[in-house]
Amino acid sequence: LNSTTNTFCSFQIDTNKDRLISVDEFLTASEKKEFVDADNWETLDEQELYSEDELQEFERRLSQQEHELQMKSDDLLKQREALQLQQDQLQAQKFEFQQ
Repeated sequence: LNSTTNTFCSFQIDTNKDRLISVDEFLTASEKKEFVDADNWETLDEQELYSEDELQEFERRLSQQEHELQMKSDDLLKQREALQLQQDQLQAQKFEFQQ
């Protein structure tokens, strides 16, 4: 919604200021000229949700986070392999002591 519609909706439809729009409030507001005037309404597909700069910044941060997670994953895999090797060595020592 554009600023005109926001103002219209916020201050003229919700007449009792309870931040809810009752059926009666809506029906009363829908009879007004401003409500019917198509120039006051902007559909969601007409709005730019994010600027190109915001989208690029988001993609940059996402890529950075993916890289950091991949590095953590690689590090955890190396730790797992090292722990597995230690476990195998301890198992071998335990087997030797049991003989």
